[in-house]
Amino acid sequence: MKCTPPDSNRALPVVLRTGLLLPCALLDIVSACFFLFRSELTMAVNLNNYSLTDLQQLIADAETTLEKRQREKRAEVVAQMRKLAASVGIDFEIVAGETKKRGTRVAAAAKYRNPANPGQTWNGRGPKPKWFKEAIAGGKTAQQLAI
Repeated sequence: MKCTPPDSNRALPVVLRTGLLLPCALLDIVSACFFLFRSELTMAVNLNNYSLTDLQQLIADAETTLEKRQREKRAEVVAQMRKLAASVGIDFEIVAGETKKRGTRVAAAAKYRNPANPGQTWNGRGPKPKWFKEAIAGGKTAQQLAI
């Protein structure tokens, strides 16, 4: 950022975003130093040196941080929208909220057992297993195979 005040008077002060008051000449030096050394200021990460466990933890931490920042940004934007709407006398409600993560799915309890092999069961969902079809064809009823 080049500071060129009117009349080329380099002694005019400039207020940075941080609230720091600097003369323009010093601001030019700070800016030049930043661009000169910015590659040294950024953190270089060599992922080849990480173990698989460390990489998985890094990814999990990054995802958690990303989700947190997205929630914070969303809340910030919603607050700005509410403020803007209130300034013109509009009230609104956000209908689409955050989606909830589904829990782990639990297998349905078995309803039928193969009399020839008690280890084979069927919960009554999906296609009928071969042993169930054979037992029905052999004269058994579904009630007889029920657990």
